[in-house]
Amino acid sequence: MATLRALVNSAGSLARIPVTDDLAVGSGINTESGNLTIQSAGGTTTMSDAVQATAAGTGLAVTNNATIGGTLTNTGAVFANGGVDRSAAAALSIGITNASSIDIGKVGALTTVKGDFQVDGVTTLVGTTNFTTNAQFNGNVTFGDAVTDTVTFVSRIATDIHFLKEVNHIIDVDDSTTATTVGGSLTINSADGNGLAAGGAMAVSSGAGGTSVTGGGAGGALTVGGGVGGAGNGTGAGGAGGTVVVTTGTGGVGGSVGAAGAGGALQLLAGAGGVSGSTTGNSGVGGLVELFGGVGGNSAINSEVGGIGGTNNVKGGAGGAGFTSGTAGAGGSMSVVGGRGGASAGASGTAGAGASVQITGGQGGSDNGGTGGIGGNVTINPGQASGAAANGSLFIGTSNTTAIAIGNGTVPTITVDGASFSIDASGASNVTVSGAAADLTLGARGATITLNESGQTTLTGFTATSIVGALNELAAAGPSAASEVSYTTTAGEVLVASNLVSMDNDAGTPRAYLTDINEGAERENPVGIAKAGASATAAVTVIVGGEVAIPDALWDSVPVVADVGKKVYAGTAANGVYTLTPPTGTGDNQIKVGIVSFGGAGAVKIVVQIGEGVQQ
Repeated sequence: MATLRALVNSAGSLARIPVTDDLAVGSGINTESGNLTIQSAGGTTTMSDAVQATAAGTGLAVTNNATIGGTLTNTGAVFANGGVDRSAAAALSIGITNASSIDIGKVGALTTVKGDFQVDGVTTLVGTTNFTTNAQFNGNVTFGDAVTDTVTFVSRIATDIHFLKEVNHIIDVDDSTTATTVGGSLTINSADGNGLAAGGAMAVSSGAGGTSVTGGGAGGALTVGGGVGGAGNGTGAGGAGGTVVVTTGTGGVGGSVGAAGAGGALQLLAGAGGVSGSTTGNSGVGGLVELFGGVGGNSAINSEVGGIGGTNNVKGGAGGAGFTSGTAGAGGSMSVVGGRGGASAGASGTAGAGASVQITGGQGGSDNGGTGGIGGNVTINPGQASGAAANGSLFIGTSNTTAIAIGNGTVPTITVDGASFSIDASGASNVTVSGAAADLTLGARGATITLNESGQTTLTGFTATSIVGALNELAAAGPSAASEVSYTTTAGEVLVASNLVSMDNDAGTPRAYLTDINEGAERENPVGIAKAGASATAAVTVIVGGEVAIPDALWDSVPVVADVGKKVYAGTAANGVYTLTPPTGTGDNQIKVGIVSFGGAGAVKIVVQIGEGVQQ
């Protein structure tokens, strides 16, 4: 063990310790006044174990390098005027064991971190934090910890925004909570083009359906909805539902000589049907496009009427106003066109049919034991004129039309409410009632007349095949009421107006037949002239006295004016016809039937005089 010696020093003197000796202090080294300096002569001053410096005044001053091998505990402030650093390159740790918090810098002062800054735990920034250069956040990042917190972006977002998969997401604006305050709007704009470049496109697409070995999933739905109207309170009416407006871009203003740009087109396109993946599979049907007005609100009280369904308007754009003496632009046209049939893939394939276009009024509501709702009307109107200009016309089937059908056979009434109804066609035109037992009735001045009745379905007894032609035959053949003597019977065969007829028995029923002067029995004896045509068993009027017009077709040679007064005989050219030449053939019954009273093509008339026949 080393020998211990006492160090005694008097005031004002310097005491030295031999180089080979150590200084051992039992309770401390103190000065009554002034500083205490511990200094080595160019070597190293080492303090082992715990060292406590509690001097008053300026504290502990180390003028040279000091190495502390243990723990340095300082209960006051540490002033590192030259900085805090490691003596060699390595990590510098501050507060890594016992510190519950670390304060760096002071309020209002700038704290600068040279180089990169890494935080392994949670970082809480209290107050305003400015990132003056680029900032990168790795890992999960949360902005704010309450719904009252806000995030403001002044700068531009340079990349895409991607949301986490398999989780629903919402972008919305907070509801207004102040009374009578309009909800905040949300606007998403693509960028304007510069110069001749087009404006930026905007695409809003739902997700594609997934693919699996058992089938494909449906594509995601895309919903664009206006806000729900607010509920009424007490006597206040409920608010209207929000309007949804889809507006294309306005055409650009024209230059000094350049034309103005057209307004942007608006297209609603359903998705194309998927292509078949095999020779036996059918390709998918194209997606449906539906435009519906809103459903009327349900009645909540027995005596209350349910709300009317919303109107659905699809309109062409209004024409632009004229400038001073310029002509205003025409309104935009509107077309509803069915989809075009798909093209055939080859010479042996069949092209697809074009799609039908249907415009149907709404179905009346179910009665549920009460009165059913009336079906909705369908009205198609041309445009109304302004001032003295004519209203627009309505055209149906003006091109590519094979047939136009109105009604389905159960429609009780089809009304054409106009001054006239015209069929303008270069070929034959028809107005047909196709039902086997249906009548076609014409009406005017409060009265109606049926075109034909049961059993009278064709023009019989006329050479003409039209109503006007038949009427003309009647006018030419029929006598005046004052000069006619006639009776009514039934026809035994088809007769035409002005045929010469005879009577014969038909199984107990007397009937009128065409006169045949070679018949050798009852039918060679004429009794009169048929007033009008008739079918077999139909009623026929037989003229036996008076003046009758005989059409040219019933003469072997049409009498001329010079033949007036000559006798008329039953002819032999055909049954029921006339001649001016007395028949002389063997077996002929030569019989006078009248006298020519007027001659000329289309104007021949005779006075009926049935005489006694002379057998040849």
